[in-house]
Amino acid sequence: LPEDREFLREVENLALQRSERSPLLRELGRGETPDSAHGLLFELGVWDEMSNPYPERLGLPLQQPDLPVPELPEEERLDLTGLPAFAIDDEDTDTPDDAISLEEIAQGWRLWVHIADVAALVPPGSPLDLEARGRGESLHLPEGTIHLLPRDVTRMVGLGLHPITPALSFGIDLDEAGRVTGFRVAPSLVRVTRLTYESAEQILDSDPFRGLERLTSAVRERRRSSGAVMIDFPEVKMAVEAGQVLIRLIPVLRSRAIVEESMILAGAETARFAAENGIRLAFSQQDPPDEPVGTPETLAQMFAARRLMKRSRYMTTPGPHSGLGVPAYTQVTSPLRRYLDLVGHQQLRAFLKGAPMLAEGELLERTGAVEAIVGSVRLGEILSEKHWTLVYLLQHPGWRGEGILVDARGQHARGATGTVIIPDLAFETRLHLNRDIPLDGIVKLALNGVNLPQRDASFRVEK
Repeated sequence: LPEDREFLREVENLALQRSERSPLLRELGRGETPDSAHGLLFELGVWDEMSNPYPERLGLPLQQPDLPVPELPEEERLDLTGLPAFAIDDEDTDTPDDAISLEEIAQGWRLWVHIADVAALVPPGSPLDLEARGRGESLHLPEGTIHLLPRDVTRMVGLGLHPITPALSFGIDLDEAGRVTGFRVAPSLVRVTRLTYESAEQILDSDPFRGLERLTSAVRERRRSSGAVMIDFPEVKMAVEAGQVLIRLIPVLRSRAIVEESMILAGAETARFAAENGIRLAFSQQDPPDEPVGTPETLAQMFAARRLMKRSRYMTTPGPHSGLGVPAYTQVTSPLRRYLDLVGHQQLRAFLKGAPMLAEGELLERTGAVEAIVGSVRLGEILSEKHWTLVYLLQHPGWRGEGILVDARGQHARGATGTVIIPDLAFETRLHLNRDIPLDGIVKLALNGVNLPQRDASFRVEK
């Protein structure tokens, strides 16, 4: 009834963390916590399984940015339209901001990484810049994406959305062993063909993809020999459509490895270039783990390695990134989705023009603003993905599948407690094991039940 909804508003406020107390929950003998409030609303049918409270609970912006976008300024650009360029993405990507090309040069090869020239439209201190700074990153949720910038920005500079698009292009010269022999960056014009990872996979044995795979594989091995830790957990694509949760396992594809390695290389070489030229950027540093992690190959080994890895941090001076195996690193390949990538482009463009760059204090202000919100953005994404995974299980009450044991800790009279990864759901869960199962052993599971407000699912081990 409407009057009941009004009576329960205090409970909703607590569930969304707009308040810290609920006299009704206290009177009912329930804990005054957001999860307890969620539980009562769910029991009473005020909220159903389609209610995802976590982004709002964390205070994240849920409205799309809506600001006017200026015209693209006239400026001199390097004409790379004669070089085939390819934006390789997931089928549902609506912010195509990176593409790659390969050019043969006298000393070997030049790998071009083209990035949407967002900073040409969003100068430092502009209304669009301030809006993006307040968001930190795009918020990617199964029910939809809340973008960093207005959609008109993507429509103007998204790669492959027009026959010719402006870009900031990073040219990395390589020899056959994957050693970097040169680097340049320039505003450019590019002609981009859009491909999905699956369609690119079908033409990897043709040029230029054959060369791209050979060179990026060599670069990857050089990183590995420098101590990079390669951790590849199962990933899924999740969407909510017409009240149904759809989950699809992302296949391991060679085309993904090509793009991933190209982006890491662009970030590492941009960091080196910036260090050599006194350009202040938001450098990402990561200290090595206190214990050696070796070369993890199985899921259990990767799980153990992940526990030892230290958090990366932003600094205004370059330093090693242990996990990536590079002496310096900065992110510059997603300015449509990450604000600090956009700041990096603003700094590079200013340097190339001989214009004033952001001072250290201004850069620290921007990194501080992003660090203050990005943790909440990523937590909102993690909690939302877990919520919708549990909704998927509610919609499939007879679910059965396989898990892989990645950790076994506590021994007791009835067996051990283990952590299992369910690859088809990219879901981790703890459960009791009533028999000896080796690490990386396959465990057949059946769903017991789901507690949505507590973000918990229970499974039983089947023989």
